[in-house]
Amino acid sequence: PAIDDDLLDELMQSGPEDEANDRKFEETIATLASIATKYLDDPDPPSPELLDWAVGPELTVRRMAGDFASKLADFRRGLSVFSGTGRPEEAALRKNAAWLDARCAEATEIVSAMRPLQDKHL
Repeated sequence: PAIDDDLLDELMQSGPEDEANDRKFEETIATLASIATKYLDDPDPPSPELLDWAVGPELTVRRMAGDFASKLADFRRGLSVFSGTGRPEEAALRKNAAWLDARCAEATEIVSAMRPLQDKHL
């Protein structure tokens, strides 16, 4: 399978600022999950304002999950090319695939937590 040379270049040139962005993203995801869990544990129905707010992050996370899944497929395709070569591309693809795989799981968890929050109001 062919892989995009631009994607490989981007992977090989990622630096500390990309890792900082990753950490910031992970913190945002953790915050959203915490908010959803907090309100799910509350016996009272959520306020209309909270429900309105919850729709935005849920849609955003769904969109991001789709983007992540698409990129993850690209990385896995790249791994099939470089697997076992020991080349730096293999390590970069493996690292990024693992990161995306974890983010996909987190996004699914958040969407799963946000949906009952909205259903709780009904």
